[in-house]
Amino acid sequence: MAGPDAVIVGSGPNGLTAAAKLALSGKKVLVIEAAGSIGGGTRSSELTEPGFIHDVCSAIHPFGVTSPAFRALSVPIDWVTPPIAMAHPLDDGTAVALHNSVAATASQFEGSDGKEWAALVGPLVSDLDNVVETFLAARILPNPFSKAARIMGVHGSRSSVALADRFGTVPARALIAGSPPTPLHRWTRPSPPASHCCSQQSGTGGAGPWCAEDPKTWPVPWPP
Repeated sequence: MAGPDAVIVGSGPNGLTAAAKLALSGKKVLVIEAAGSIGGGTRSSELTEPGFIHDVCSAIHPFGVTSPAFRALSVPIDWVTPPIAMAHPLDDGTAVALHNSVAATASQFEGSDGKEWAALVGPLVSDLDNVVETFLAARILPNPFSKAARIMGVHGSRSSVALADRFGTVPARALIAGSPPTPLHRWTRPSPPASHCCSQQSGTGGAGPWCAEDPKTWPVPWPP
């Protein structure tokens, strides 16, 4: 008996997507998983009470909607997109929210920060498909004609602290602070690159919130 054409180690979202793409092309695929159930970070389970389903790891899946590979699989999933992607509590008892509208988010900031936010985030949301394609590209080529590409080129490799320093108000800076992946230490230490903030704001996930302000992004699969 002939063996598989490909062996996928790990049945998380990336492994399963790769396996499905290979299988659709006619290849025999073997998926190996060490855990007792498949799914990796996208698993759900009854963690507290019977009948209450919780996310074992991740709950929001921006690339579930925007990923070209996932869309090509045509998986029948109902996506629920909340009007607010995330919120950051402030020391004065208020909070700042990341809406799925650039204008709504910018309206929370005083002074010039509202215009600065719109100028920084607006082009990324307007050109979301190209932003996603850029993040997923094996080789990124400069595109001087794309405002979104210029923004990502200028700010994407800088630190999150440097990006936050563009803003003068606490709410705007806090929204940037809550965007990098797993910020578990004080910002006096080296911070993640601003590209994580850019991708969250845009809803492209690890590619951060710049594009979460696109109404198609930061969805929750339903039923879980």
